[in-house]
Amino acid sequence: MTGRLVPCPRCGAEQLTEPADAGRTIICWACGERFPAPGRVPTVRRRRPTRRPRPAPVSAAAVLSFVLGVLSCVLFCVWPVSLATSVAGLVTGAFGRKTPARKLAVSGMVLSAVGLIFGVGFLVLTIAGISLFDPKGTGKVPPPFFPATP
Repeated sequence: MTGRLVPCPRCGAEQLTEPADAGRTIICWACGERFPAPGRVPTVRRRRPTRRPRPAPVSAAAVLSFVLGVLSCVLFCVWPVSLATSVAGLVTGAFGRKTPARKLAVSGMVLSAVGLIFGVGFLVLTIAGISLFDPKGTGKVPPPFFPATP
């Protein structure tokens, strides 16, 4: 579509007019000023709309940190896997914090920290359970942690 770009005399905003508008009154879209359209103005082509900006690339370190954090939270019962994935998630999250995908990296670090806490807690419970195990089957009950005083 071809037309003319005519600047408003009051605010300078450009108005797109057709060749048939010559001599008619134009109302500025920005300030509302009324002014006559000039008779002969060079015809210009309307610009194509600009392309949408491309989204910022997502960092592989941030995505890996998030995935490892989720895995460490889900697999906390398998504490060796949970500890390894949570430490790896914290390290990759530290690298991912310096990228545009900062929020994803920080959430991966938080999930990795939660998985680390769960994994260490399950490790402590496992060690406590092994220490209370009686392989001989003597029926000997281990002493309580807080013995009652007579």
